[in-house]
Amino acid sequence: MDRDRKLAHIVAYYLSRFDKEAVENLGYKSDKEAWNKVGEALNVKPNYIKFRRDEFDVVHPFRLGWHKRPMTLSIIRTLDAYESFDEITLRGLIQDIINNAHNPNFDVEMQVLSSVLPSDSEKKKRKIGAYTTRGITGKKAEKEFVWQLTTQKIKFPEEVEIKNVTDEGCGYDFKLIGKKTNYYVEVKGMSSVSGGILFTNKEWETARKKGDKYYVAIVSNIENEPKIRLIKNPAVSINPKRNIYSIVQVNWSITEKELNNIE
Repeated sequence: MDRDRKLAHIVAYYLSRFDKEAVENLGYKSDKEAWNKVGEALNVKPNYIKFRRDEFDVVHPFRLGWHKRPMTLSIIRTLDAYESFDEITLRGLIQDIINNAHNPNFDVEMQVLSSVLPSDSEKKKRKIGAYTTRGITGKKAEKEFVWQLTTQKIKFPEEVEIKNVTDEGCGYDFKLIGKKTNYYVEVKGMSSVSGGILFTNKEWETARKKGDKYYVAIVSNIENEPKIRLIKNPAVSINPKRNIYSIVQVNWSITEKELNNIE
């Protein structure tokens, strides 16, 4: 995948995530104008922007999106790299992409922004669409897990109290508090019946540390008839492949000279 198409993926993600707000904040009057202008700036067809946006729509509330089509590794990488960015920060990056994609003075920045996407050779080594990430099914998989646990469709060795810690960055989504011990559950959702899953490094390291107290709950076929498979101690029972890629971070530097010039 060439750099322009990688950058187009990032723009499409922004358009999907912030929808009409994104179009307006970029100064466009309609979705179609956004696709045309972005396509012109990045030398890609307008429909390419639209289709990539549609692929991201399954994780956002504005449109149904391609919910029956498993996401490619490129889409997943973009989600993982940029989902923590707020609208203002991401908008600034998108404006730089649109206005400076082919400006030599911004070449390093453009390379960094696009570096999170896989190369063509890397994608060929993988089964496209074989992986899923937490954002694809959003809260649906987590709600299904809680419902099946509270209705005793799935059971743990003892009765437990459920504590949701999905927003605390613990390396798991739920802490199940029992009288004898605590259990730690990471929930992974899949829109289809089959597929693979991704662990963050934090999740995998936590699974190693917690051992038999750590479970992964795989919720498959989430849009139709959800089924849950519990895997105890995945760090022992599963042999994953490690993937290493760069993460985009934004900070703002101020030189000593600029500080000294402040009155």
